[in-house]
Amino acid sequence: MVFRIRLSANPRISGAETLEHAGGKGRRGLAATIRRHNDLARYLAAQVELARDFELCAPVELSIVCFRYLPEALRGDNERLNALNKQIMETVQSGGEAFITNAVLGGRFALRACILHYDTNEDDLDALLRIVRKTGEALLP
Repeated sequence: MVFRIRLSANPRISGAETLEHAGGKGRRGLAATIRRHNDLARYLAAQVELARDFELCAPVELSIVCFRYLPEALRGDNERLNALNKQIMETVQSGGEAFITNAVLGGRFALRACILHYDTNEDDLDALLRIVRKTGEALLP
């Protein structure tokens, strides 16, 4: 995959400042970071697909993974799954252990993990799934 990186033409932000915010690694370093984030997204997607209580909701093409908690008791009940996953997102966000947002894909409320932090690693993504699972289990009636 080839990455083409264009720096902002914003007069308030110079190209040098942009690269400095990217860790001072320059163009190649920034491309490597983007590749790493995309690899981490594929790792998270693979972990989701291996778990019986998660569902991958969209193909992973960049550093975004859309998935949802899918407990056996609610399989086939999209309305309750949507409500549960919305509650999971809100609880995780307010708890401060992780941050996830959402997307609605084909009528399904999905949890959306976007990997952008330079220091994110596989352990962080495993922890995210543990947090989502623990939260989901706690919210089930």
